[in-house]
Amino acid sequence: MDLQRIIFGYGENWSKNADGYIYYNTMLNPGESTSEITIDYSSKNNNNEYKIMYAIEYCNPSFNENGQAYSDWNFTIANI
Repeated sequence: MDLQRIIFGYGENWSKNADGYIYYNTMLNPGESTSEITIDYSSKNNNNEYKIMYAIEYCNPSFNENGQAYSDWNFTIANI
């Protein structure tokens, strides 16, 4: 599979970071959803099938002494 042929369509507030991961740049409130990301692969040989796998990670917000939310990517269940 030629990775250069994978085309991502980023919805509002998504960006690709230098580490190769795609990040959602806005914190969500309960009940809110992100905009969509679309993935397309163009192939010269349309007889082949490809599976594109992805993983989703999230971070619960933490709050500072002023009540402002921030993402603490080092937080683990052991910290509770």
